[in-house]
Amino acid sequence: MPVPLPLGTDVEDMGTRRLGTYPPRNGARFMVTEYPPGNVPRMHRTDTIDFITVISGRMQMYLDDGEMVEIKAGDVMVQRGTMHAWVNPGPDPCVMSFVLMDAEPLPVPNPLPRDNP
Repeated sequence: MPVPLPLGTDVEDMGTRRLGTYPPRNGARFMVTEYPPGNVPRMHRTDTIDFITVISGRMQMYLDDGEMVEIKAGDVMVQRGTMHAWVNPGPDPCVMSFVLMDAEPLPVPNPLPRDNP
């Protein structure tokens, strides 16, 4: 920070963007995701600070210690490199917005690679 805003000289300015979950190094990524009822959970972690808002529906977040947190429309959550999996208990789709901010890797065994796109 601050984020540079070059004018038309970078591939990002030309519309050839690398899409994915991770934000660019030292940057941020905003995304809106819809989870169908009964989605298959996938345990994962990112080296990011995540600002999450539930727009509609409800979602269960399972942590690696077995704890479950349920959030619903209007709820806001901040994650700090948490190992977690999302499960939509249904019956309606759950729509959530995410702002992922690049962060330093957590000091844990087997850290994630830092060559995040």
